[in-house]
Amino acid sequence: MPRLWWMWTLAAIWVLGAGCGRPEVKPRDPSVLMRACEPARRMCTPEGWMKCARDRWSCYRLGLWHETGYLGRVKKDPARSRRLYGEMCDRVEVVACAALCRKFKVARRCVDRDLLALSGQGTPMARASHPVPKSRLLAFYASRLTKACRRGDLVACIVLGLRYDPLRSITSRRLGNCFDDKQRCFARACGVGAPLACAVLCHLGRKDRCVDLAVLALGNHGMGTQKFAEAERLLGALCRGGHLRACTVLGVGLLKGMPLLPDRSRAVKLLQRACQGGYERACSLLRRLPPISR
Repeated sequence: MPRLWWMWTLAAIWVLGAGCGRPEVKPRDPSVLMRACEPARRMCTPEGWMKCARDRWSCYRLGLWHETGYLGRVKKDPARSRRLYGEMCDRVEVVACAALCRKFKVARRCVDRDLLALSGQGTPMARASHPVPKSRLLAFYASRLTKACRRGDLVACIVLGLRYDPLRSITSRRLGNCFDDKQRCFARACGVGAPLACAVLCHLGRKDRCVDLAVLALGNHGMGTQKFAEAERLLGALCRGGHLRACTVLGVGLLKGMPLLPDRSRAVKLLQRACQGGYERACSLLRRLPPISR
């Protein structure tokens, strides 16, 4: 009787294992990927990516199909492939950033790939296809980031100054508990003063996070090497692009003279520009300035 019980137990375990361990069946019909991709492209916002991981992966796979014209099932369309990769890279899908860097030689996306890899975004599946290096030491990426910095990528310039220890990194620790909504976790890490998290979001187009990154660099927070000039240039570029908070932060930095050289005339012009644009904090700062500064 005991032997029979063990046989039934082993049989049950084998059946369950066969069902649960079966790999996902890859779709052969492109319409399956298209239906899954649509929510990731249109319905899921960058601020809320919960429950969209599989949809994002479907978009990446659809991009691969269009890149190669997979078995004649879809039209070979590099332009659409590049567009899909770009949308998914913006949504923190590291393999999509790697594809843009590898296939289309988009320099900005190579920096995206390196920033995400540095923060620990290489999934086991991603590592299997080697889109990102295994190392998470800043020194490993320094030469590539230096080249990007020389091309004028100010985020890459600032990241080169990070005091970064992957074992102590706020960004890495917070992302360890992130499965779907990685943008939210990057935002939270940035909010508590993690420059790498701010750098990732800034490079992916979040201008407010660019200002946060510049503030951390100006305050030498989390930085091993001072990057004041780069932070000033980043704020200046954002201000010229119409970002009023960037104008205000740069104006305050110029007024204080630390770590920038004091330049009251320029500071007042920046604050006036932000105030005229409707940024109330800039107006409040102007009202508190002594008359001689106006």
